[in-house]
Amino acid sequence: MGELGPQTLTVGGREILIGSNPIRVGCLEILTSVESLAGGLVVSTVVRNLCRAPVSLPEIGITVPVEPSRILEHGWQSWSVVRRCHPSDVLPARSWLPAWLRAMLLADPNGAGERVAGDQFLLSDVGLVGFVGGHSHLGVVRSEPGRQVAVALLDGAELAPGGERVLEPVWIAGGDPSQLYSQWLDLWAAHDGARCATPAPLGWCSWYQYQSAVRPDDVAANLPLLAEHGIQVVQIDDGYQSRVGDWLDFRPGWEGGLSGLATAIAGTGMAPGIWTAPFLAAADSQLARHHPDWLVKGEDGRALGVAWNPTWGGWAHALDTTCPRVLEHVRELFLELGAQGFRYFKVDFCYAAAVAGKRSQTVTRAEAMRRGLAAIREAIGDDAFLLASGCPLGPAVGLVDAMRVSPDTGPRWGPQAGDRLQFPEPQAALRFAVEASVLRAPMHRRLWINDPDCLMVRPFDTELNRVQRGIAAALTAGTGALMTLSDDTTRYTPEEWALVGELSADRKAADGLLELVDPFASVLEVRSKSTSLQVDWVGSAPPRVQPQESTVLAAVDQSVGPWAVLDKARVGTVPSPAGPA
Repeated sequence: MGELGPQTLTVGGREILIGSNPIRVGCLEILTSVESLAGGLVVSTVVRNLCRAPVSLPEIGITVPVEPSRILEHGWQSWSVVRRCHPSDVLPARSWLPAWLRAMLLADPNGAGERVAGDQFLLSDVGLVGFVGGHSHLGVVRSEPGRQVAVALLDGAELAPGGERVLEPVWIAGGDPSQLYSQWLDLWAAHDGARCATPAPLGWCSWYQYQSAVRPDDVAANLPLLAEHGIQVVQIDDGYQSRVGDWLDFRPGWEGGLSGLATAIAGTGMAPGIWTAPFLAAADSQLARHHPDWLVKGEDGRALGVAWNPTWGGWAHALDTTCPRVLEHVRELFLELGAQGFRYFKVDFCYAAAVAGKRSQTVTRAEAMRRGLAAIREAIGDDAFLLASGCPLGPAVGLVDAMRVSPDTGPRWGPQAGDRLQFPEPQAALRFAVEASVLRAPMHRRLWINDPDCLMVRPFDTELNRVQRGIAAALTAGTGALMTLSDDTTRYTPEEWALVGELSADRKAADGLLELVDPFASVLEVRSKSTSLQVDWVGSAPPRVQPQESTVLAAVDQSVGPWAVLDKARVGTVPSPAGPA
């Protein structure tokens, strides 16, 4: 594939051979150029409106002839699809799932169950095709027989008369998929100005121990031990607000609000952190009832239901971040939280700002998403820490310090009976969090700090056995990622605290550029300059582990099953960021 260039241009379903420039399609004039970049080819595309009226932009794609046997299917946001599969493995059962769930997990939900695709990029056993940027629009690379199609999802955004839109460049390269993965991420990071140098704090979060039943006393009880053992951030999670969307209106037990607890956390020398889902409003929230004009609408003119959660009372709607009053509301919320002392902000369910629907302005979904995140960054300032979750990856680069790269973990390994196995990615289970975090490991310190979700080392209130807890620990330490405990630490024994100290040191050793060695191997290996993490979440191959002093953490059972090993002996070499050639 390295010697092949783009073959055709697809415009709203019409296919045209790429040759002489410009190409004329109705009112649109499209110019393409192809140049060499970092051992591959980069295709640049400019679209112009030659008519006297605005034009709603269609999908525009670049086709590349290629016949891989294995691909990495990759979804658009934190919790989405991340799996290795055959290009024809379309999983038809996905098309039966509710439309809101498909829209949550895929940038192109209409293709669920009909085709395999990669949002932003498609890595295969013969090369990579990917968009080198995600600020202007979402991009999806569809796998079709004999070819891949890199499609700019322009969402019907208007192009004014005489106007011009530059599409995100598409990089095409063949060769070793491991090297290409890292190379492409380097190009993307340079193109979109990634924030990847922020220190990664050692944190604690209330969610996986207390969930929505958390009370101020629960957090306060943990503070002395957390401070004593060097924890740097204490984050209050879901459960303090009366309803999703009404973040400064508190539920029973939280009548005193947040500021007193934030002051108490800061008084221990730790940074106060807070969870919100800033682009959601529960259907029965004051925000949704008082400002129905702030919500993204469906074709029927009614507010879209974009998330359903029984603990929130059912449906939640999406805020329209193209509406100036919504952006003012978002800025005011985060200014107030900052004034109360919070300096660490976890923003969740961010995809809501980028779902397809009717907004006050006809921009792309990526532009709508980025406006919302930019309003938050403006309010909290450049020195505050911003962690995004449930977030489309492309629009977030350059604004967030850390990104959840997996679905929720949980105190269990795999799906429960009755779970929809045909689309498991949103389920809260350690096995799915491990898979996504390993396959996205090279994004760490290139695009942001990777967040593999919270770490539970507790031997209590859990279905995880010792080996499974060891896999979670090895993952966190071996990917150098954000490390956030989520246990009742008042019940820790010296053994748990000793493990926390060991993991914190090991994580620092691995905290740098990472290489995923052979992304299609049965046993995956993540290498930093000083560590090697080997993981088999399926248990398809027995581990080859020789006892030695340098093996600092081994989660291996005698029987064949999932396992992980973090080893300091097998030191990998990681290339420096390539940057634009």
